[in-house]
Amino acid sequence: MAVMAVAAVGLNACKPDEPVKPSLKGLDFESTEVELTVGDVYVLKVTVTPSDAEGYSLLWGSSDEAVATVNDGTVTALSAGETDITVSSGDISAVCKVAVKENIPPREEVVLEIGTVALSAAEAELTVSAASGEFMPEDTLRIKVTNTFNKEDVQEFEAVISSEKDFVETISGLIPAHVVYSIEAALSTPQGKMSTVSSEYEHVWDEEGVVYDCEGNVYTSVVVENQEWLVENLHVGMLNDGTPVEFLMGTDEWLAATETPAWCYYGNNADNGDKYGYLYNFSAAGSDRLCPVGWRTPTHEDWQNLGIAVGGTLYSDEWGDYFSMIGIYLKATEGWEDGKNGQDTFGLSFLPGGCRNALDGTFNLAGSTAYMWSSSPVADSQAGEINVWYITNWNLSNIRVTGTGGFSVRCVRDAR
Repeated sequence: MAVMAVAAVGLNACKPDEPVKPSLKGLDFESTEVELTVGDVYVLKVTVTPSDAEGYSLLWGSSDEAVATVNDGTVTALSAGETDITVSSGDISAVCKVAVKENIPPREEVVLEIGTVALSAAEAELTVSAASGEFMPEDTLRIKVTNTFNKEDVQEFEAVISSEKDFVETISGLIPAHVVYSIEAALSTPQGKMSTVSSEYEHVWDEEGVVYDCEGNVYTSVVVENQEWLVENLHVGMLNDGTPVEFLMGTDEWLAATETPAWCYYGNNADNGDKYGYLYNFSAAGSDRLCPVGWRTPTHEDWQNLGIAVGGTLYSDEWGDYFSMIGIYLKATEGWEDGKNGQDTFGLSFLPGGCRNALDGTFNLAGSTAYMWSSSPVADSQAGEINVWYITNWNLSNIRVTGTGGFSVRCVRDAR
């Protein structure tokens, strides 16, 4: 028996030790922040350290089960908010922050519509509305207003929509005279969607006896029988559609501008522009777009009608038409040289702006003669002559010149 016991002990001494199982050292989430929408179900992935650890169990929990619950790593989003999902084993743990958003149904695309109404000479009411879809609070609307004539930005702003109603804003700094403005509106939503629209707005503001050109220059007007005339000579550097009229000083370039609308100051002196207005060639004056919208460069007949309306008698000879002894009624009460001021009986206040000679481009007769274009070519003229009217001491007379001359423009329209 003793021998057998010793043998047994020897056998146990030769048996190898079993390997020690690794214990858990760490827990980590593959994503430590997760964003879900109400109703989403999401499985969180956990890595363990070491990867072959054994002998552990995991405990899951949510810091706010009203926001999201967790069951063995599967998260169910219940309501908008934030919660911490925790996984732990003993004193080892990891946290994943879960943010839950409302399940907002897709919004109908918003189609924008722009409306504008003039409020005053320099302001208009802008309305941006949803032709389809609807505005929502926190949508952002960006507006840009640009003068299409001079390409200058008039106003640019951004606003956060506070209600589902139309957006209404006053835009200011407008030129009160048939200027076309580009209005661009862009709506962006918190969800990143964008809607845009552009529109053109022609700002029109008429005041009795007050007229604006497309640069914002102000004129007054007076009615003489069935005609309404501007009281000042035109001084605008563009056509009423925004097309520039070229400013030309040099003699050669002026005489060469037979098809280019052009203007200059008398004597190339800006002070004369303030005093008499601009001198234009016929490419500018003969256009139906030099005067403010609704007005025109007078026709030959318009000048004849004016002479008759102020009590004159029309005469004609081989040089042209003329009215005798009515100049004094048309001329301003000051500004004429050598005691030749008029009585300005009808409030037309014609001033002696002189001219730029059609043959050599020189400047002549400022202070003593008022030369003014008509828009009417001379019938059957072989030289392409245009009818021009002028006022001297006593008469209102007509001469015929070529289009390279430079003369004043007085706009007219039919009385309303």
